[in-house]
Amino acid sequence: MRSKRDTCDKCKATDIKQKHLHKVNGSWLCKKCYREHRINHRQETIEKTGIKDELRLLKNKEKREYEKERRSKLKKFKPKKFIQKENPLPKIKGSKRNQKFENNNLFLTLEEKRNLFRILKRRGIDEDEVKERIKNLTESLQNLRKKLRENKISKEELSKKKMEMLEELWNH
Repeated sequence: MRSKRDTCDKCKATDIKQKHLHKVNGSWLCKKCYREHRINHRQETIEKTGIKDELRLLKNKEKREYEKERRSKLKKFKPKKFIQKENPLPKIKGSKRNQKFENNNLFLTLEEKRNLFRILKRRGIDEDEVKERIKNLTESLQNLRKKLRENKISKEELSKKKMEMLEELWNH
């Protein structure tokens, strides 16, 4: 049976956990002392064997090889620079048929409908009544769109009318 150890033989530190004690040459060392022992032992072996110069050369060689590999990778994946010609040709304008007609004043977006639903729901109105109000608003906007197509009214007036309709919905 192994006896419990909780002291370091080198620095005489106490209350050390068993897992942090290491046995080296018959003596028990704590974490710090064990680390120092390893560093000193490594230096002694390098000095005794006389391979210090060889290790230095090997280290430098590894660094050079690593740099060569890194540079070659950079060369392979280097993006090509944009080369601008002296006289670029003008862009040909296409038909405007495919461009989207942007007029948000005539429609209620999905986000606006969701926000209206949430706000009216918080006011204590039933879901069915809220849905009816939003449906009535979209129908009135459709009717307004039909009238405005005939009369050709500006966007500013459209936005004013939409705001008036939304205010009616709030006050309803």
